[in-house]
Amino acid sequence: MSLKLIRSVKIQNATIDSHSKSSAAHSTMSVFPTVEINSSAGYGKGSDFSNLRIRIIVAHAKHSCMMIDYISQRFMEYHDLKKASPIFGSRVTPASFVSFLRTDMFNKGLDDECADPYDYLEENSPFSPYSTKADIVRKIFQDRYSYTGDGLKLPPATAMFDAPMVELVDSKIANILESGDYSSLVTDLLHLDPVHFKFKDVNIAEASQLSVYAYAYELPTKELDTEQISLTTGMTPPVSYNFRGEKTIWRSITLESPMVGIGYKKSANKYEQTTVENSPNSDKLTIMSTVGSSMVFMDSLMELQENLYNSDTVSMLKRRKGIRKVVKKENYFSNFWLTKDSDENHRFMFAFDIQSYLAEKSHFAYLYKMDSSAEQIINGTGLMKKQTPSYIMSMEVKRIFIDPPSLLPINNLGTSGYSTELEPTPSYPVKRILNLHKLKDLTIPGLSFRANRDRYSFYEGKDILNTEIDPNSYNDGSFRYGVRYTVYDGSVIFVREALKEIMRARNILRELHDAIVSSPDDPFRMRENNSDLVNIYNDSSGFLNVSSSNIEMYSKHAGLTGSLLEHLTAILDSYREVITLFITSDQMVQQYFRDRLLFNEGYLEVAVMEELVRYMDMFIHLLYRRLSEFFPTNPLGRDIPSSESNDFESRGLLEYRAPFLTDEHYFDKKVSTGKSYGFGVDYVMDKEDDQGSHNGLARIEVNNYRTRTQQEVGKYFTLSGVELPAETLALSFLLGDVSDRYLTPYIIRVPNRKPLLQVRESQSPTYPLNKYAQLFVDTYKHKSLVHQGGLHDPIIIDSDSTLEQNNRLYNSVVELLQEQHEVAFQEGNDFIYPSLDVVTGQSLKTTEVDDLEVNNKLITNGPKLIPSLIGGNVDLNSASRIYIKAVDTSLSSQYSINKKGYTDSKLKKTQQLDRPIKLPFAIFGELSVDPQLDLAASYQSKMFNSLKNLSNKMGLNQDNITDIFGMDAAGKIPAPIKSMLVIASSKEKNALFGGDYDATRPILEDQNSNIPSENITVKIFGDGDDFQTTGDPMKVYAKFMAFWMNYKQTVVVEYLSGFGNLKRLHEIEFAQTADTSRRGKLKLSRWLPITTELVNQLNDAKGTMKILCRVRNYTLQEYIDTLLPPVQSAIHAIVTQVRTDMAQYDEDIFDFPVYNEYFILGDQSPMEQEGGSGKKTSENECHAHSYKVDAKGNGWTSEAQHPDNPNVKHKHQILNFVVQTAQSDCYPQCETKYGVKGAAPHVHELLGEEMTSQTNARASSSPTPNTDDLGQTRARSVTRSVTRPVTTSRRGGY
Repeated sequence: MSLKLIRSVKIQNATIDSHSKSSAAHSTMSVFPTVEINSSAGYGKGSDFSNLRIRIIVAHAKHSCMMIDYISQRFMEYHDLKKASPIFGSRVTPASFVSFLRTDMFNKGLDDECADPYDYLEENSPFSPYSTKADIVRKIFQDRYSYTGDGLKLPPATAMFDAPMVELVDSKIANILESGDYSSLVTDLLHLDPVHFKFKDVNIAEASQLSVYAYAYELPTKELDTEQISLTTGMTPPVSYNFRGEKTIWRSITLESPMVGIGYKKSANKYEQTTVENSPNSDKLTIMSTVGSSMVFMDSLMELQENLYNSDTVSMLKRRKGIRKVVKKENYFSNFWLTKDSDENHRFMFAFDIQSYLAEKSHFAYLYKMDSSAEQIINGTGLMKKQTPSYIMSMEVKRIFIDPPSLLPINNLGTSGYSTELEPTPSYPVKRILNLHKLKDLTIPGLSFRANRDRYSFYEGKDILNTEIDPNSYNDGSFRYGVRYTVYDGSVIFVREALKEIMRARNILRELHDAIVSSPDDPFRMRENNSDLVNIYNDSSGFLNVSSSNIEMYSKHAGLTGSLLEHLTAILDSYREVITLFITSDQMVQQYFRDRLLFNEGYLEVAVMEELVRYMDMFIHLLYRRLSEFFPTNPLGRDIPSSESNDFESRGLLEYRAPFLTDEHYFDKKVSTGKSYGFGVDYVMDKEDDQGSHNGLARIEVNNYRTRTQQEVGKYFTLSGVELPAETLALSFLLGDVSDRYLTPYIIRVPNRKPLLQVRESQSPTYPLNKYAQLFVDTYKHKSLVHQGGLHDPIIIDSDSTLEQNNRLYNSVVELLQEQHEVAFQEGNDFIYPSLDVVTGQSLKTTEVDDLEVNNKLITNGPKLIPSLIGGNVDLNSASRIYIKAVDTSLSSQYSINKKGYTDSKLKKTQQLDRPIKLPFAIFGELSVDPQLDLAASYQSKMFNSLKNLSNKMGLNQDNITDIFGMDAAGKIPAPIKSMLVIASSKEKNALFGGDYDATRPILEDQNSNIPSENITVKIFGDGDDFQTTGDPMKVYAKFMAFWMNYKQTVVVEYLSGFGNLKRLHEIEFAQTADTSRRGKLKLSRWLPITTELVNQLNDAKGTMKILCRVRNYTLQEYIDTLLPPVQSAIHAIVTQVRTDMAQYDEDIFDFPVYNEYFILGDQSPMEQEGGSGKKTSENECHAHSYKVDAKGNGWTSEAQHPDNPNVKHKHQILNFVVQTAQSDCYPQCETKYGVKGAAPHVHELLGEEMTSQTNARASSSPTPNTDDLGQTRARSVTRSVTRPVTTSRRGGY
């Protein structure tokens, strides 16, 4: 019989806390029970401990306390008499004794005319505090607690707790009890989990009468013939504690006179032959609201309560309307870093900050506002080392169509945005992007604080828009990207582990305290050694007689032998490690106890140990109270023996607040597709290295990036006196960061045009001005086609592709002038007839013919007589003959128009004419690029369309250019700007940058203006290598684009260096002191220009370091800041003028769509170099795999190993593109063999497939944490998917 194992049940302490009336519980009470084990009971394997239960009763009214005092005393006395006399139990059976008490109380109730109820020994209705009727027990205590107390179910003013004992101890102890090997228990005194009562309508702290009763008993497994009261079915001696009011003591029974009734009332509140003790156990009760400020730790407890029950900063922000309007949008997602690739698909990346998210959404939000606790919960360290940390269970990207014309407010400030979502329809489906995967090797170089390694998660993916790749893709239109995600919040488990740790420290301290106060006192014996506890404690003074460093004690709970000083130091350290995870104002408390327990040469006051126990009890009470709101029946998540699991489930113990948070987020950026299809520039590459196979941002290796930047530098500088490009590696070293930082377009794409590869074109003998001029026109043509409400997928088509390039260009300009500016060009070769004047003087001979060119010379003299045209004078003079010939030609041409083939012939001749291209270009350029009429500024002085004027403003010339470029301030100027300034200011060869380098002069085919103030130096094709001067070519719009794209269309390459911090709001600064979640906010991403040092680090990392980069337009402000001359006195005037000049054009005109605007820079990892496919599976069981499959979809995943033990590993077979179920090789014995938990059977998905959905019918299933962490007995799936099974997940499942 397992009840023989229990010697006694005791209540060590109780803590009461009252709350506001609006709270779910008006007051709460934590009771700390212990059970003393009889380890000498022997080997008891086979005993059923699921029916060994403990019951605790709280009574808070005088009559109820008196009745239960009477029954408890009689049951205790019966146990004592039975123990004293072997035959007492057979002479007075438990059933007869209970029957006597029940009958006596019933009769007294009749005599008392039922003024107060006496039916306290009924099996049911009301349920007796000592009833053990099995079916009623299971019903009433299905949630462990019962608060009925209305006289129908429970006696008045009572509350009860009842549960199997094995549910209130650590799993190791429970397993020992189940095994029956009691001798292996480290201690005979078991500290059970706190019992936490919640009183909804009663403030128990104000009760004038308060008693607690406890005992252990066995629940009957079958129906009995007798009354099923604990004394008859088996129980331990009951114990009673009166904390407030009176404890009534009746006349005791004896062996000779065991049947002594309750007696009669002498007065309203007193029975005959009774005595009263007033609050005999008040020293075991702590009421937090009445402790007073004299206790140094009250401030800490109040802070803990505030942190546990208030969402501090978040709730404060929500309460203040002015702040709430500003701080509204989520700041735990980054921006959606989106770019298109060379196949016109969208590649993207975004980041998610799980700490900031849970700092707002978690039930224990405050824990995520402190680095010390957040690090453990998220990274799985410290208290969470063996538990599942907080993690992202699933992240799914989708895009939804929006209605472009609709503008609705997107926040309380009235800001408008494109936010009207269109319901999924066949025309506007929702597309789920399944090829999303998490990056695990991205480095953020500039994080300025100790970031949790798992705080930020970076995801990348690809949305296939190319209809040749995905014919079923719905792409044209406006839409937003969004995510649906599920996060597992491990803070509840963290609080559990913290509570267990503080309970362990408390129990060790209680054990040491009790050993000291109960140590033997023998004045006639001396201590033999440090482990001898005799005479170590002075009961009168309350102090130790011996220094704590000289008292050696063994702690059964700690399993260690050491000096009392060492034990106390370890307890205080453990306490500090836990308490500082929850509060910041505990330094005084820690110092208070250290001063009193560790100093004074170890002669400590033992009562301080009890004081620390009481403080820990209050700490435990607050944590337990909060946990019980999530797990009412099992706050500490104790393991349930398998034999009890079905019954345990049937009592509803799986009902708890699941720590799974599912949410949606839509990124702000509106995305339009179709309009820029095939149009844009790429500054870094012409084609991604992955050839479209990678589902994420393009990768570029360090050597390839260096090659690209050296090409850029080599485009603008050469060695002096050498025709070949500069030795760019050496020059890059001299230029420093500039060489790795600034780029002009590498390739330019226009729909229906051959891509323009700038690096190659810049190395041609001359600039291909016609190609750039065509690009100039095409850029505006494209802009006109894709205006709001314009075309999708616009194609630039020439009106006649058979024309020569010059004529095609001419036609494009003329057509665009007419379309956009209503300017028409009319061309023709109309003949101007000469006037008919009278001719006098000597007649010319009829044979004289004037060879006058009619197209070039105007005839001024007509014939003498008009009739000669139709016959008249036979002898015509020379002038008449010429005139007649012209008229004849004109008249005959009218006849020729009607002849066959005339139109085609005439058109062919027209097409073969060379058009005057510069004139329409000049008109078009002025109307398009510089449409504002500024009579105060001359055309030649404007700066935006000039290579020369900036040099003039800066005062650069041949004499100072070398010196100025040698200054530190010039080191920030981009290479194309440096080169532009040189060719604009220097007519001779130079030795720049401390070496023999000079700017590369462009080669042109013609020269124009020769005004010195407007000239630049160039080379003229066919005239050798000598430098010559020509007018500023950017002033000629036919040449403008070539120089704009090569010298002014500049970007700076930046890397993601970190994230900014939210500024403190002074009015709530006190609540922000420890809020580290305000640091590193994703919406405040910091981008810094890339440096040569960082590129070198990437090169040295050999694939173990990668960074996120972007290209960004070199802004007007940066242009001004970096191009100022080092002479400070001239800065203000120049800045004002430069800003005025540069602001005279629309910067958006040449804001080209950018290919690979975002990319990953870094070499392949060693695994990738060894042939890793780069393809990933979905994440499950806290891990993912790479994989390889053949054309039929058969293959294997990579092997996943546990990070803490590589022996725990597994891999999956893939059949027909389906990942087969697998588990860790050692499962389910991984923890036994290797000390870590392995992965249960599970599957993954192969990433790469995409799907559109009208209704989101296909739900994404998510892995769930191991349910043992949540107090469950079985793994249950949260979501069931039609396409894959759901499996449980656990930290380190491999």
